[in-house]
Amino acid sequence: MSGSSRRLRSLFRVLFAPGLALAVVLGAGVLAYRQKDMTGADVIAAVGVAGALLAFIAGLQQYRIGDEWKRAEWVGAEAARFLQSRAVRTVLSCLDWSQRYVQLQVHSTDDTFVWVDDATVKEALRQHKDGETFTRKEAALRDDVGEFFDGLGRFWIMIERKLVDIEEVRPHLEYWVKIVAGDDEAAIHKPNDYLEALWTFADVYQYEGARRLVQRLTEGRCTRFPDRIKASPEELRPMVTRVDALAISAESGAAGDRSGIQGDAIEWHDSL
Repeated sequence: MSGSSRRLRSLFRVLFAPGLALAVVLGAGVLAYRQKDMTGADVIAAVGVAGALLAFIAGLQQYRIGDEWKRAEWVGAEAARFLQSRAVRTVLSCLDWSQRYVQLQVHSTDDTFVWVDDATVKEALRQHKDGETFTRKEAALRDDVGEFFDGLGRFWIMIERKLVDIEEVRPHLEYWVKIVAGDDEAAIHKPNDYLEALWTFADVYQYEGARRLVQRLTEGRCTRFPDRIKASPEELRPMVTRVDALAISAESGAAGDRSGIQGDAIEWHDSL
């Protein structure tokens, strides 16, 4: 929609309710005057009341529209902060490309560009098993995907609490949501096993808000959106009791205080 169209629509919304109220009051006054129920002075008084009502409704409309603009600006700022974070940009690159160099925090102190393809992502998001280890690259990818799903979940909380409307969020996230949902209208179509790996990871670590947001934004159009895992939390998260495993350090002695590893007992490997 062009800027002039938006301005015309806003003007219409400002004037419609006050105009309708004024027309009703004046119409009733004219009808009563013609039926001799009102004097000329009564009509003038009614016009004054209608004018005050008009000013009140117009002010109320202006306030509401101003509030909507402020809320839209806030949603835009929140979406930009989410989409521009290093971790989320890495995940978006993985979604938008089948293979490329992405920026991962594979060390505790800096970011490194590493080669990642769809197979790497699927392998990194596999379900954790007792005694299994992940490479630095895999652990870093898991962290970033977790941050991505966590961010989507925060938007769902805003919608659920009626802080924002689903349509205010749609322009900022719809492109990416369509990809992760396997939407038929998505610009990029990831393989089914890739989508299953993503959403198995999301269900294992209970990113329920992300799933609900995606379902709402895609409105049931996704024939390939994986169903929720049909297992109990006890079966899905045997690692949840091992919270102390989050304090991980590499053999080199670097601090491993990576809180985004979602409770997995991960042994850092030196090799990428």
